[in-house]
Amino acid sequence: MAMIQNLGLALLITTSSDALYETYERLAAIREWGPAVLLDQQIGGGVMWVPGTMMLAIAVLVTAYFWADHEGFRGRQMNLVRELEERSAESGASCTTQGLRNA
Repeated sequence: MAMIQNLGLALLITTSSDALYETYERLAAIREWGPAVLLDQQIGGGVMWVPGTMMLAIAVLVTAYFWADHEGFRGRQMNLVRELEERSAESGASCTTQGLRNA
């Protein structure tokens, strides 16, 4: 959900044809350095769009990887427990059968 919000806002900022912040526009008029207000806004939107979305995508991928790995581990763990219970049940039954034969 955060990626959708981030992408939408970044697209709005990047593709806007007017400066979105009146205060920034007034301050930029007295500033003697840096890019024009609209170019600066578009650069900010681009930074928000590409690296911002990339960071969120990496976080989602890492979370999904560890989640899948954890679920896989739990599946293997449950299979191991089931296998040990089956072996225990089989060896217990064979021990009981052998004990009756020896007696």
